[in-house]
Amino acid sequence: MCGISGLIHFNEIDKTQIDAVIKMNQSIEHRGPDADGIFSDQSIVLAHRRLSIIDISAGSNQPMIDDSGEIVLVFNGEIYNHKELRSELEVEYKFKTDHSDTETIIYAYKKWGISCVEKFVGMFAFTIYDKIKGSVFLCRDRLGKKPLYYTKTDKGLYFCSESSGLFATGYVEKKINAEAIYDYLSFLTVEAPNTFFENVYKIPAGHYMEITSQGTKLNKYWDIAEYLNINCKDSMNEVISNTKSLLDKSMEYRNVSDVPIAVALSGGLDSSLNLAYTNNIAQTKLVAINVSYVDKSQFDESDIAKQFSEELGVKFVSVCIDQQDYEKWILEYFKAQKDMPIGDPNSPLLYGISKVAAQHGCKVLQVGEGGDE
Repeated sequence: MCGISGLIHFNEIDKTQIDAVIKMNQSIEHRGPDADGIFSDQSIVLAHRRLSIIDISAGSNQPMIDDSGEIVLVFNGEIYNHKELRSELEVEYKFKTDHSDTETIIYAYKKWGISCVEKFVGMFAFTIYDKIKGSVFLCRDRLGKKPLYYTKTDKGLYFCSESSGLFATGYVEKKINAEAIYDYLSFLTVEAPNTFFENVYKIPAGHYMEITSQGTKLNKYWDIAEYLNINCKDSMNEVISNTKSLLDKSMEYRNVSDVPIAVALSGGLDSSLNLAYTNNIAQTKLVAINVSYVDKSQFDESDIAKQFSEELGVKFVSVCIDQQDYEKWILEYFKAQKDMPIGDPNSPLLYGISKVAAQHGCKVLQVGEGGDE
């Protein structure tokens, strides 16, 4: 998962401001227990919590700085096509890491500027500090799978992967945004850049914000509307072939990991397809996890899930819960999720499955629904 936080001030930064960022970074330790780091100069403070998934060596820890010392990066997420980009960039730049997607972002930015974001396939929230240009970029992936919150104070612009981290600085007052409550009760979400809290905002999906000493500017680099309601002239065979190609590539991308992978397996078509692909692609130990209820119903597919796992030779972990177990997961989830309510009863179940995956040594959980956070 990882977590990023920081302060952008473009003025002489003192120890109290650095300490505030350290508090933010400590408040999101659960996002990245494997390593942490901090960078600061007179203009900016950047901090990172790492959950090591790709290139787990210490050489890929963050904040990461390029060889010239001009570019500093903190990054949360994965760039799925980093190998293809790296092979192109290695002609011009010398990489220090073995296969870090973090370092690929740095040299992609050096070659293409912030337009490099248009080349990335993945889920990401990152901050790039360009010392030469005196610019900072806060960037979020196309569909907003990775969160990125910010607030402006007289101490500068603070940002964090979780809004709760901003309150940890001691400079941000927690006040409920009444308009957000109305939006949530109407749509079960709060449209960016607004959040549940006054003066706390989130970078919208498919956007990046450029910050200089002159101010801030929000830029849209991708819009889903451009891909909707387009007439398709392909034949049915072409549609089937294209869909298969997209699925093959999509699953290949999402199974890049240097640590063990777990798959949430309900027994239905989607999760079974997910397990089949992952079993063929993953280079590490694989675990299939199924959650069922003590009170069985006609919708229970746990037996099918077990049979399919055994056919594929995948370790099957079955967790049978009752109402008390579910209520316990709900309460634990409420404590962990502090940014906004989630109007989906499956969220505590995903939290529970994640706990089970961690107990079996898996840092990556394939769920197939596109909602990483």
